[in-house]
Amino acid sequence: MIDPGTNPDGEEYMAYNRRRWGGDGWTYSVRDCAQDLGCRFANWKWWPNTMNAHCLMELAEEQGKGMELKKRLLLLTYEEGANISDHAVLVKAAEDVGMQGAAAFVSSGQAKHTVVERHRYWSQYGVNGVPFFLVNNRHNVCGAPGARWFLKHFNSKQ
Repeated sequence: MIDPGTNPDGEEYMAYNRRRWGGDGWTYSVRDCAQDLGCRFANWKWWPNTMNAHCLMELAEEQGKGMELKKRLLLLTYEEGANISDHAVLVKAAEDVGMQGAAAFVSSGQAKHTVVERHRYWSQYGVNGVPFFLVNNRHNVCGAPGARWFLKHFNSKQ
């Protein structure tokens, strides 16, 4: 999960960033790197609580729709301005990729324990953000450090 402390209903993008970091300046490098890859972040309006989205991903994986749902959720969040904390948005996303039973699954909360345990497991290894990279089994970074960081650490002998 990106930030388990996010309001369960999600938070307006700028309000969240002001509360958490004093502003959204930290996103500028992410946005710059993403532009080169065709990701515009054109309509990032919400900072979602991703608990239910992660739960729905469990069902998506079971149905062989994991990658499709992940792409749809990212597009909804960063390009379409949707709040994926909203159950109706999640259910519609699941339907968009051909999933079955999403409404009942999300409402049941049955995957929450799995998601919480997985989050706890990876947190103990220092994974506290996305994306997370481990280079040469020595150097790790969360976020989008840019090409220079990768070049430095790929070529590192230490």
